[in-house]
Amino acid sequence: MRLNGLNPGQRLAHGVARTFQVAQTFEALTVLQNVQLLMQAPHGLKSYSVLDDAFKGDALALLARVGLQHLAQAEALGLPYGAKKRLELAMALAGMAGESEGERLLLLDEPAAGLAGAERAALMALIQSLAHDDSHIAVLYTEHNMDAVFGVADRVLVLIDGLIAAEGLPQDIANNELVRTRYLGQMGESTNDTQPVVTPQAERASASSTPVLTVQGLNVWYGAAQALFEVSL
Repeated sequence: MRLNGLNPGQRLAHGVARTFQVAQTFEALTVLQNVQLLMQAPHGLKSYSVLDDAFKGDALALLARVGLQHLAQAEALGLPYGAKKRLELAMALAGMAGESEGERLLLLDEPAAGLAGAERAALMALIQSLAHDDSHIAVLYTEHNMDAVFGVADRVLVLIDGLIAAEGLPQDIANNELVRTRYLGQMGESTNDTQPVVTPQAERASASSTPVLTVQGLNVWYGAAQALFEVSL
């Protein structure tokens, strides 16, 4: 079956759900209501009060599956970014909940983006378990963090300049000469390869007492999530 031309609701009805690089949730609702809304949507929603009891048991079970049951009554707006990524994953799964029969496809756009190392590892382990524990769900994700690819993915497809450069098992991709040269790098072949290059201008700058760059109070946002807080250097 081709999905070209179908709107998101129609694709979801065929068992295809997705998440976004920057997590998308309903900020005015609680964590539980976000999941309830996706479960209730196929049946219609006359008012938000319908969510009070809609699929509450199933929604709580799904939150437990992604480790958010303790935040069920918290507002989505105030969630830490790692929790918001988990909530978005639960929402995608909730949207597919009515498609219990047949194969389902979960599309994830950089699920580990914006997460610290420990959060990234925990989320990717959860995603891996979804595919391994449910034979009816296939997970396809795009990712640039190599630790979220190797050791997690069953198969890897590499795009370079918009073209398929390699496809296969993770260990095969890790040893692919083209991928190593163009993407992964050749770390470990020579100690000199890992050393920073110091130009004459940089040497003069480091010897000077005049600052080359001064930063005060730098704040950076990754979508709705703040990544840097008042950084000065």
